[in-house]
Amino acid sequence: MTPPPGPEEPLTAARFTLSADGEPIAGVVRISALELSGGGIGVTVAPVTITRLVGGDGIFHDWAHDVMGRGGDRTARNLLLTVHDSAGAPAAAWELLGVMPVAYSPACQLDALSPGVVTETLTLSVTEVRPVPRRSTP
Repeated sequence: MTPPPGPEEPLTAARFTLSADGEPIAGVVRISALELSGGGIGVTVAPVTITRLVGGDGIFHDWAHDVMGRGGDRTARNLLLTVHDSAGAPAAAWELLGVMPVAYSPACQLDALSPGVVTETLTLSVTEVRPVPRRSTP
């Protein structure tokens, strides 16, 4: 196996945060892969699905309803996805630009025979994904 670029140890997929407008989005447990493709006519970004624990706020519902409902605010937003190292410091980050909800599921499949946590999902169209340059320490 070739070591990762740089002196740090490999990052794990379990240490990440997602924020909108500088505020963390609580309860996010899964984000689908960021996928870019192109064939000489430009870059296409695949939709991204975010899964989070159902909780006391309605951030996903409100955002989806505003964008997909009648007469709502259809302003695209930008998100910041940050992966943290084992000490909790930001190690890699990407800006998701021009983000708009395209599908919302207010609750996962509920099953009395499978006692799992209740989650909600929001699928987003993304115009552009841009890596955030790492800041060097003096």
